[in-house]
Amino acid sequence: MLIAFFADPKTAASDVLAGESLGMTLIVLASYLAVLGLVVVAADWVRYLGFIPIAIGLVRFVALLRPPRDDAELAGRRRAANVLIVTATVLGNGGDNLATYISLFANLPQLRILVTVLTFAALTALWCGLAYVLVGRGKARRQVQRWGRRALPFVMIGLGLRILIG
Repeated sequence: MLIAFFADPKTAASDVLAGESLGMTLIVLASYLAVLGLVVVAADWVRYLGFIPIAIGLVRFVALLRPPRDDAELAGRRRAANVLIVTATVLGNGGDNLATYISLFANLPQLRILVTVLTFAALTALWCGLAYVLVGRGKARRQVQRWGRRALPFVMIGLGLRILIG
């Protein structure tokens, strides 16, 4: 998923990193609040988060069919939308993370929860860095971007279906 986002030439690497960080922060926060009893997470409903990446994939597919537009105002809105798209995808794919983190946080003392969360943050940065490097540079990067832009809608739809089916 990260590789597909980094490969999309209309999505800046900083947007992917911001969206991934925000999404993981929200998942960790929701998990912690569930442990405190402030949020109820119904396991049966978590799979419906799969509709988020499906919707994003369909929107991206329709965008592939339209001629590209390139104006400055659109670019600013696109950056904000890209961060939200990456965040929504992380949330949509985060149902299994919620279940894991809730049970983990319920059995750890506060200090170990903090260490665990900091480890999650470091690993998220590592995954983002690896995905960015795998996209490549120069000619290879252009090829990955060319095909990644076309593959992203199908990756998103497939991810959403996998989440729905379980």
